[in-house]
Amino acid sequence: MTIAFRSFKPEQCRKAFRNKGFKEKKKSHHYYYYLTEDGLIRGIFTKISHTNRKSIGKTLFSQIAKDLGVSFSFLQDFIGCPATYEDLLNILRKDGRLQDKQN
Repeated sequence: MTIAFRSFKPEQCRKAFRNKGFKEKKKSHHYYYYLTEDGLIRGIFTKISHTNRKSIGKTLFSQIAKDLGVSFSFLQDFIGCPATYEDLLNILRKDGRLQDKQN
């Protein structure tokens, strides 16, 4: 089964990460995005180049999904808006990549 690829420009991805629970840190040639929960960095992160000129290709998009521990199709939904921050947290907890918060 082949998943249809919806391409996104780097700025679309950066905006989605900023708006959906990630802390952005700009470094020399990349923006790094760290998943946060209640203001704390949770150890899950990815990076995106500074460029705005072209869309992110399938290979890089797949790497971002792998970095975050989600499926290719979920990442497309996350960037494209139907999937929420809470959806992401639920997937990461279910897969054991994110532990429940300690009270």
